[in-house]
Amino acid sequence: MTRLPTRAHPTTESVEERAGDEGSRVPAAARRSWWAVLVAALLVVVVVPSCAPDAPSSSTSATTRPTTAAKLAIVSPEPGATTGSTIVLHLRLSGATVVRPSQVTGIEPTEGHIHVSVDGKLVSMAYGLTQTVRNLTPGEHTVLASFVASDHRPFANQVVATVVFQVR
Repeated sequence: MTRLPTRAHPTTESVEERAGDEGSRVPAAARRSWWAVLVAALLVVVVVPSCAPDAPSSSTSATTRPTTAAKLAIVSPEPGATTGSTIVLHLRLSGATVVRPSQVTGIEPTEGHIHVSVDGKLVSMAYGLTQTVRNLTPGEHTVLASFVASDHRPFANQVVATVVFQVR
């Protein structure tokens, strides 16, 4: 590189020509500023996130679901029962409570909602332990009830109960 004369202006001190680019000049102060910006950006990206003790990492907290001790059972219809086209589904939940529909945040392992599926199709999001299911066709049907967190997503240990019955 060829050394050029310096000027009194602070941003043009120690101006050097770039090799292979005869007409382009980069002030040394500008190069230092660029490096300072680069180092500061790296510090923000690498160091700052590690200083936040409660920040969730992408591999743990962001994807981990809470567990619950809740137990769910279908009281009626009983397994193998023969029913009409309308059933009243009675559930028993222990170790947790069903919360109102508007409560969808503040996940607690003892609070949630009930999702009811018939033959693999979601038919309701119940907010109580009794649910009427109508218009069932004749034949065998499977009801699956799930106790889910208040955000409507399953707990890590899914809480489900099923019953198979016949509709005449």
